[in-house]
Amino acid sequence: MQPIEQADCGLQDEINLWLSRHTSIEITEIKQTQSGGSFMPATLNITIWYQ
Repeated sequence: MQPIEQADCGLQDEINLWLSRHTSIEITEIKQTQSGGSFMPATLNITIWYQ
């Protein structure tokens, strides 16, 4: 199993960059799921609710 830093293909950095550019938003909820693995590449789904 790969650590999330490798499996996300830079997605975490991209999200953090977007958040740093939009400082006036308020995050209300974050959900994350991951599927795949053994025979297929992992698929990450991240949902960020904000106002």
